[in-house]
Amino acid sequence: WSCTRQVQAARMPPKRKAAPTPAKRNVRTKAIDGAPVSSEPAVWTVARLGAKSKQQRKAEHGDRSRQTKSLCGRLTLRREGVVGEASVNPNFLGRLLGMTHRVKDYNSYRSRGHAGRFEAGTNDRAVMVTSMAAYDELRSAIGAEHAPLIEDGDLGENILLRGPSATASERAGDGRLAVGSWLRIGSSVLEVTEANNPCYRFNTQPWAAAARERWGSGSPDGPEKWFRNPKCPLNNEHFPGVRGWLCRVVEEGEVAVGDAAGLLPDD
Repeated sequence: WSCTRQVQAARMPPKRKAAPTPAKRNVRTKAIDGAPVSSEPAVWTVARLGAKSKQQRKAEHGDRSRQTKSLCGRLTLRREGVVGEASVNPNFLGRLLGMTHRVKDYNSYRSRGHAGRFEAGTNDRAVMVTSMAAYDELRSAIGAEHAPLIEDGDLGENILLRGPSATASERAGDGRLAVGSWLRIGSSVLEVTEANNPCYRFNTQPWAAAARERWGSGSPDGPEKWFRNPKCPLNNEHFPGVRGWLCRVVEEGEVAVGDAAGLLPDD
């Protein structure tokens, strides 16, 4: 009997060791009024993706080009920036045959840097995220006659989300976007680093004339900088977040249109 047990034991495969428990991501603990924040993360969806290469920007007259990026079906989010997968012919043939090409997103301002604000090529401005609510806010403010001129993508975002509020949260952790928020989109994780500022290149958009007419006279910096008007939704000082959010990539990954997105809860 002893020999039989020894033979059986010899034939049995060795027991596998239990897989180690994945290490918990080290997220900074935040507290409000002395109490830690704990809430279920909001579930949002990706509505649009975009990227624009340096070559495309140059072909569209560089600093006079529109900020709208080429429509992409998928983005790869890297720490140093975004690479898009765009249709060769977005109108018909490319979508029909699934023909795509890679688009390395380019931002001239980020590449040059800004003395006293950020270094050239900083990873803190790798991705721009905007909400559909921001577009709703802008269309409502500019008026029904001109609202149809504003198209999704005109604010220059890489990722357009359906779900988040238009404006910033006053504090991180209350279920709305704010500087310091951690955001999972697709298989990637982003950290919001800054509420983006409006840009003079908005004057290249088809709706710029209507915007100047509505907000130009109230701008402290003149009609060409109509977005400085305190009543304009793109004024970052009064409506932070409508212009969009700049983010750094914490975990590299991919995102496709229709993917889920949401804030990561504070630990």
